[in-house]
Amino acid sequence: MMDEITETQKENRNEDGFDLAFKTLMHRTDILSKLVVEWIPELKGKEDDYVRRCLSPDGTNIVRGRETELKNVHNGMVNADCIFDITFPSDEGRIGLILGIEGQSKGNPGYPIVNRAMTYASFMLSDQVGKDYRNQRYGDAKKVYAVWIMLHPKAEFRNKVFRYKMQGVCEWPLNCQVELPAIDLMDLIFVNIGDSGSEAPNDMLGILNTIFTTDLRRQERDELLRETYKLALDDELSRDLETIRMSMGSELREVLAEEWKQEFMEKAEQEVIERTKKEWLQSGEITTREQFIESLVNIIRINQAKGLSLDVCMGFVPSEYTDEVLERLGKE
Repeated sequence: MMDEITETQKENRNEDGFDLAFKTLMHRTDILSKLVVEWIPELKGKEDDYVRRCLSPDGTNIVRGRETELKNVHNGMVNADCIFDITFPSDEGRIGLILGIEGQSKGNPGYPIVNRAMTYASFMLSDQVGKDYRNQRYGDAKKVYAVWIMLHPKAEFRNKVFRYKMQGVCEWPLNCQVELPAIDLMDLIFVNIGDSGSEAPNDMLGILNTIFTTDLRRQERDELLRETYKLALDDELSRDLETIRMSMGSELREVLAEEWKQEFMEKAEQEVIERTKKEWLQSGEITTREQFIESLVNIIRINQAKGLSLDVCMGFVPSEYTDEVLERLGKE
């Protein structure tokens, strides 16, 4: 089943405007052709017409995609945003590569985002079995490029692109001279969006920074895309971009609110820790080791009652007293 976004799908999915606008954008041949040349080395330096034919062999401005609901034999499933076949004209229409694109709002979703990216890419590899090749012909597996567009990355990551590859090494003997090739079946690429005014090293990052900005008015954004990046914007595309801009503003407020909350909690916890240290240092009644341990235990109880975890409390117990304090706490 192909994942072409139709008018019926648009009508049925209005409840998620950003998601639909993002996917519609990535399915446009004219836009995707300007992005993939920086993601996929096999297309680097190729003429735009050649790249467009690799994405859309039928010559339309819509890139048809693969089924984005991926399953494995253990009934696990992931729902990807966009998955595309890359076909090279010289290969008579045979699939050469597979490209997955995800739009990720939160830079820190509560788990390592690279683990999720690896999982999705692995699903795209295993999904080929029985579809792209059969009978254990693993040499026919298509390379997967998994691109994650990070819409609200950490400040130090903004306007940067990271690429993960798998490389083999010889671990024994220690003076091993054997050079192992990279396992060239999977690239993970993280595109960290910057501000619209950021100095972008290439058109790919410049276009994405412009599309996903919240600090440009509609007319300014559209003119920049037309004049600088030579994109033809019709009214429908302009509306989709405006939907993205409005949604980005709403999501940005939520992301910032979560970041501020986390920062506040970390500062509050640190204040409690510092206050506790001062209490220990200012206590003049402790004269024996036993009294000091009892004081540590009492203060830990007090701070646990305030919501501080045992791990945090034990983090500032002098190491020479750790075992005795834990033993005392364990007997209570």
